[in-house]
Amino acid sequence: MKPGKSTLIAIIALATLPSLAKPLNAQFPPDSLTNLQVLPEDMSVGALINVMRGFSGALGVRCQYCHVGEANQPLAQFDFASDEKETKEKARVMLRMLGHINGEHLDELPSRSEVAVEVSCETCHRGQARPVLISDSLRYAYRNGGVDALETSYRELRNRYYGSHTYDFRSFILSNLANEMGRAGNFADVEQVMALNLEFFPDNPRVRGAYAMASVEAAMNTSGAAAGRAAFDDALGRFSAALFTDNALNAMGYRLLGSGKTAEAVEVFKINTELHPNSANAFDSLGEGHMNNGDRDEAIAAYEKSLELNPQNPNAVSTLERLRAN
Repeated sequence: MKPGKSTLIAIIALATLPSLAKPLNAQFPPDSLTNLQVLPEDMSVGALINVMRGFSGALGVRCQYCHVGEANQPLAQFDFASDEKETKEKARVMLRMLGHINGEHLDELPSRSEVAVEVSCETCHRGQARPVLISDSLRYAYRNGGVDALETSYRELRNRYYGSHTYDFRSFILSNLANEMGRAGNFADVEQVMALNLEFFPDNPRVRGAYAMASVEAAMNTSGAAAGRAAFDDALGRFSAALFTDNALNAMGYRLLGSGKTAEAVEVFKINTELHPNSANAFDSLGEGHMNNGDRDEAIAAYEKSLELNPQNPNAVSTLERLRAN
């Protein structure tokens, strides 16, 4: 069954790539059209060519993507009526899908704006043949080639698409990917991705803070407490101490503690108390780190300091009672 009139109008307004007529060695533009399976059979040649141009721009492709012909061939030598290429049938399926979305599903919305929004090929494809997000492309590069492949892919995509609407190059893209790597324990990769983000967003305080924290955590995890302290000293020389917040350092310390890196966790908790000497929570965490490390006297001293800063700290009170009893 052919699509209804309203559906066809919506589809024609979109970018599409149906078939032009005539066999090889014919003229271009042709005098008539054949093998139109989605668009109206009485569509003019000029209207169809305009639709084809829109489709090409929406997907960032040329005629040979769906039609039989080569990039360096004159269009008169293309076999536009042929159904040989699978991409052509995919285009038809996509057109029918758009027809259903615009002609049926969107009309079911209880309230629509006066100028109704329509879905087009460009809505999803945004100038690329496969409608994927940049994070998906970078994840694929990372899975298949590691962090260096991710970085190469990011640079190539940014060089090609930056300033267009194809990909989102805001800082949170790399930050989110780095966080995924951190949850998987790939800390050296986290630092490299954060460094890449910092290269392109050097004045963004969130990016600067994330890189500073990542460099310390990577060193703690891969090279030990002394290397982690050295990484912190280096970062402190490059960035403001304000980037190392009480909560962020505390969270890092507990991640290290949870992964069995007790000495490294203690070092991070120490850094936190140095930067935030009035934080009862920082000293409470340091006490827990020392306690896990078997350093009873140091744990007592840290909990006493926490209690001095916050006499209402019930955890410090109960823990000190246990420590002193042993």
